[in-house]
Formats: sequence, structure tokens, C-alpha cells
Amino acid sequence: MTMLPRIYAASLFLLALAASAVSAQDFFLPDDDAFTEVIAALKADDNDRAQQELDKLSNSHATSGDYHYIQGTLTMAELQEAGRLRMPFIARRMRGHFEEAVKYDPEHELAHFALFQWHQFAPGIIGGDKEVMQAHKARLDELDSFLRFPARISMTEDLEAEEAIYQEWFATEPENLDIRFNYIALRISQQHFELALSELQHTRTLLTDSEAHQELRNALDYQWARLAAESQTELDNGYFLLTQLIAEQRTPEGIDQDWVQFRLAQIYTHKEEYEQARELLEQLDGTSDKRLETALKTFNEEHLKNCCS
Repeated sequence: MTMLPRIYAASLFLLALAASAVSAQDFFLPDDDAFTEVIAALKADDNDRAQQELDKLSNSHATSGDYHYIQGTLTMAELQEAGRLRMPFIARRMRGHFEEAVKYDPEHELAHFALFQWHQFAPGIIGGDKEVMQAHKARLDELDSFLRFPARISMTEDLEAEEAIYQEWFATEPENLDIRFNYIALRISQQHFELALSELQHTRTLLTDSEAHQELRNALDYQWARLAAESQTELDNGYFLLTQLIAEQRTPEGIDQDWVQFRLAQIYTHKEEYEQARELLEQLDGTSDKRLETALKTFNEEHLKNCCS
């Protein structure tokens, strides 16, 4: 199984019907070569093509766990676009695909994890069942699956307990630096900047000069700069790393160049170099990225309206 923490981030259906929304969480995909074209389409965010490619495999792979697991993930995309009235029906259909996956492959860790989360977050009115959730969690433990760690993490709201689980996960898979990357990105999002910085510093020491680690290095550099931009600390480091990424054309995979520019503008602002910040921000006017548009508006309101309008 392949962990795709930066390349393909999609929701693993933290189902919340009351809000008519699906929250985002790192998503995992099988690495069976038979599904190469399907997964390539998923990573390109082309769900229609992914469905077409999956349909081509219906005769040869309809009794495989991976086939039904991927069908469930495609149903998840449909759920994200659905109105409130249709969501319960689509959610049950999604669950059915994951149940088919574990029927054909009782050791399918990804499907067990998907069902664990479905029952964890789905309301009882559409079939969410805490006992079934615990059964799938127990199955992940029996399989000694790496997914037992995110399952445990999702069940705790205590930061200290969560930290202990992460440290155990790191120790269990010391060579899997993607886990550490995900942790860093999460802690920055949660504004636990000191924890994120500590792990950033440590993870950088684990990198080698190998080509395999170059993309991770680029991504870590961006996260360090993101931390600087959002925490207003590490400003010199953040500035250096961003300017290096731009100069050397090392923008991380999955990060639009406009976001790199925005982070640099944030850092300029915190360093009170307002003219440079304004020049960068003006270049971002008219962006089609809704998330960036929202971030720009919020940042302008909070930091720039009194200094360089």
C-alpha cells in the first residue's frame, strides 16, 4: 500500500451531515499495478476518467478488495458534491463499497480504516455504529497495520496523548519520513508552532542527498516558510528558504507558485518591508484559487489595511 500524503490529499469522509460537508484528511491508495491508470486519474483530480478506467477493470477485478475500495473513494467524491437530501443515500452506498472490499479481502487495511472512520463519524440515523467502528479498529490492530496509528489518533482529543501516539508511530516506522511530514503540516495548521518547528529541525537531519529525498526536502522547506509566515517567527529562515525555492525552481509538487509568492509576501509584511509585500500581492489579484483568494482577503484585513493600502 502506498501512502500519498502530499500528492493526493482528499477527504476520508469525516462525515458530518448537519454541516453538509466532508472534512479533508490524508487519503491512502492501493499500489496494485492493475490500477495504475485509475490512480493516475485520481491524483490528477479527474474523477470521471478514474471511473472510466475503473469500469474497464470490472470483469477482471470485480472480486478484488482494491476494486471496491477505489469505487468507494470515487463515491466519496460524489458525496462531496451532493445536496443534503442525497447525502445519506450516497454515504450508505460508499459504505457498501468498502464492505465489499473487506468481504473479498478480509485483510484489506485501507477498507478497514475507511469503515472505521465511516462508523466513527456517520450519524446513527444512517447506520453509524460505534461497536462496528471498534471492531474495525481491532482488526487494524490484529493486522499490525500502520493505519492503527491514525485510527488511535483520531479517537483522542488530548494533545499529550496524541503526541505519545505519534512518537510511537515514528519509532515503529523510522524510515517513513512522510509520516513526519504529515505531522508537521498538521501541527502548523493547528498553530502548534513549537511542536512543528521541533519536528522540522529533526526531520531535516534525517534527509540524505538522494534523489528520493529531494522532493521531501522541497516540501519541508515550504512548510518551514509557511510556519514562519503564519507564526511570525523564523522569519529569516522562512525568507531564505522561499527565495531559494523560487530561484532554484524547486516549488514542491502539489503547491502552486502563487502560494509560494503569498507566503513570501506574508514574511515581507512581518518584517515590515511593506513595499515588497504589496508588489507581490498585487501580482496575485484575480487568482482563480478560492482558498488563496480567501487567504489573501483575510491577510489583507488583518495585516495590511493600516500599513500599505
